[in-house]
Amino acid sequence: MAAKPARDVPRPLDERLVREIRGMVIYQDAQVIVLNKPAGLPVQGGPGITKHVDMMLDGLREVDDPRPRLVHRIDRDTSGLLLLARTPGVAARLAASFRGRDVHKVYWAVVVGRPDPQSGEIDQPLARLGVGPGAITVAADRTDKDAQSARSAYQVLDSAGRRFSWLELSPLTGRTHQLRVHCESLGTPILGDPKYGGETAHPSGFTDQLHLHARMLEIPHPAGGRLTVTAELPAHMRGTFRDLGFTAGSTPAPVRRGG
Repeated sequence: MAAKPARDVPRPLDERLVREIRGMVIYQDAQVIVLNKPAGLPVQGGPGITKHVDMMLDGLREVDDPRPRLVHRIDRDTSGLLLLARTPGVAARLAASFRGRDVHKVYWAVVVGRPDPQSGEIDQPLARLGVGPGAITVAADRTDKDAQSARSAYQVLDSAGRRFSWLELSPLTGRTHQLRVHCESLGTPILGDPKYGGETAHPSGFTDQLHLHARMLEIPHPAGGRLTVTAELPAHMRGTFRDLGFTAGSTPAPVRRGG
């Protein structure tokens, strides 16, 4: 007789972490949960990481429910939308949608400088150098055996002269640190980037945090139709928007159409 699968028992979680993870929820239904992840919180564990989203997911379940599953990841220093599935089956369907490019993602960034032209598509292959926490992504020649195709669309939404710009970014492929390296390749690194852009990314007078936010996510909902969710900017980006005179406007409520 085949062995029964181990019972999925919730792991004890500090009540403060339960309140924290539940405070990130901006949309939930019977199939999916969407979080607005704060900047600085890793999605998964690794060397030296003692707190991350994955370890907190038991705080989003009831005793008899499966543990929510991560569908994708965003960088530790990036804030914004993170999609979870309530069951393994839903997770598998949503992961296939991400692989099949049936998901539309929009990021907002504040960059140092102003791109020229002010909208377009970046088609710059990328390669990873090194392993572990010290690994970096670099622009690569198309003939490099390690090069991976990487494309991003961008548009300047506003600018403060030529010193700073507010960009809307849409990754058309999903490489590690793709948007950060592509912005650097334009000569306009993301403000506060701790890994790319060098000293240019760290002008004085601004909060020294990465100004990259996963703003909008549109997905095919597992129960039918399409779900669009938008995440409020983090405090450090709201402050920079205010200082530079950028007006983000109100954040739309989640919308599910069709299905």
